[in-house]
Amino acid sequence: MSCEVCGRRMRGSPVSVIIEGAIMNVCEECARFGATPSTWSRSPRKPLQRIPQREEAANPRGRVTAPVRVEGEEELVEGYGSLIREAREKMGLSQEELAKLVKEKVSVIKRVEAGRMEPPRQLASKLEKVLKIKLYGSEAAAGFSTTTKRKSLTLGDVVRLKD
Repeated sequence: MSCEVCGRRMRGSPVSVIIEGAIMNVCEECARFGATPSTWSRSPRKPLQRIPQREEAANPRGRVTAPVRVEGEEELVEGYGSLIREAREKMGLSQEELAKLVKEKVSVIKRVEAGRMEPPRQLASKLEKVLKIKLYGSEAAAGFSTTTKRKSLTLGDVVRLKD
């Protein structure tokens, strides 16, 4: 008979041990890797406590809702990426130098300049101070009219048409 762990031919009688929950017949050398069934007890474990489930989400079907604009809230200006790049180049800074000045990663500066990432409010304020530019303006300045008020969204508010 051969050992179920190392595969060597066993001299004498095999030893039954429990290794990782499986009862195996092993040689005397490999018996040290497991527990003998007499020392191993199968006492029932306590059931796990259930974690209380969260309250139902406010939006149970996962529908995307339009962002609510508060009157007087400032919006990020259009073309912020090119505005940042032009101001940086005007000051003669590289992206690495600008990143050091605002204590941000170079990759974040690159993404913001490319327009692939909107700068968080904190980063935008740092960029405004360093580059002496204005990145946030009121929604009226950004081209939104606050005079028309609708009760709900229409399809025209959501869809962008191809030119």
